[in-house]
Amino acid sequence: MTAQVKKKRRSTFRVFRSLYMLGAAAFLLILGVAIIVPGGVILASNSIDSTSVADTIASVPAVLSTTTQTKVFEPVSNSSLGFSSDPADIFGGGVTPPNDEDIYEPPMEYIGGTCISGFVIDRYHEPIGTGWEVKITHEDGDSKTTTVDVDGEFNFEGLDGGVWTVELEIPDGWREFTPASFQVTLSGDEDDVECAEVRFKVKALPCLVVKKLDAGGYVDFYDLVGIAGWEMTASNDDITLTAVTDGKGEAFFYDLKPGTWVVSEEEKIGWQPARGYGYEKTIELDSPIDPGVCEELVFVNEQIYGGCIEIQKVDSIGVPLKDWRMTIIRDDGTQPNVSTFTDAYGFATFKDLSLGSWTVEEEIYDWWRPVDTSVKKVNLDKPGFCEPV
Repeated sequence: MTAQVKKKRRSTFRVFRSLYMLGAAAFLLILGVAIIVPGGVILASNSIDSTSVADTIASVPAVLSTTTQTKVFEPVSNSSLGFSSDPADIFGGGVTPPNDEDIYEPPMEYIGGTCISGFVIDRYHEPIGTGWEVKITHEDGDSKTTTVDVDGEFNFEGLDGGVWTVELEIPDGWREFTPASFQVTLSGDEDDVECAEVRFKVKALPCLVVKKLDAGGYVDFYDLVGIAGWEMTASNDDITLTAVTDGKGEAFFYDLKPGTWVVSEEEKIGWQPARGYGYEKTIELDSPIDPGVCEELVFVNEQIYGGCIEIQKVDSIGVPLKDWRMTIIRDDGTQPNVSTFTDAYGFATFKDLSLGSWTVEEEIYDWWRPVDTSVKKVNLDKPGFCEPV
């Protein structure tokens, strides 16, 4: 085969190949399909404008010769699609579109047929209230009562339609956690088997037991002896309560308001708080998990078997005199003399003295003379009491 024949065949093959590719491209353009070829992107449109298919086909070689490009799509507006963006037009008649706050919910015509049921729980969601009274009153004045059962539940049946007020009678030691009165509406329709449901939530009021113990007395070698007849005071804001310890040394405070309470004991001659204890304590009270279980505070005191003498030294116009020597002498001579000096406020105190008669003497310094007497008698007869001189 000559070179001229081979050249003619190659030319013929190239012509057929070009016609095949152009025909395929035209077919796909008509169908609206995008042709992706190396070096570029051809996007076809469903609508064919004034550009003819032949012109489009003729442009293919130019596209093939370009570098890679990315098509950016612009957002389409509502108006370009023939829609209005005005909410009044969308919802009609100037009505604004609904949202979570504007959705109108018509009131329920009833929430029960001919019965009301409910239950009572405490603040810890435990059933409570066995035997408590529940009363319902119709808007026309008719009323009925029932009691809460062992499961904390109650029920009323065969009721007329209308508005009923449901009330829980809360006994002493409890207070409402949610309202103790609700209104429900019944349809009176016997075919409506649903009952209007009510839930009452209550909380037990806290209580407090204050124990007064003697640090020097024991029961069964282990427990301290309680001290009877001791007044204890519990305070919360503008509330002040008092109680006296019984034969076991216990004072009880019931039905207390939840919150911070300050408890104090009276001060008695011959007694003082034991080591680690004081005259006052603070406690935070809350509704108990187990109703009737009280919080507990303990005060421990010890007896004082002696007395004390407190001396104040001043000059003739009442100015305190510091570093003035004072001496006390036991009149029966059973104890040695004791001396001390006044402090910056003119005070000198002698503690833990045996009960009985004592003599107090002051030292007379140069350039000073007593206004009255420099020797005084003191009789100590009250344990724990400090005699002033």
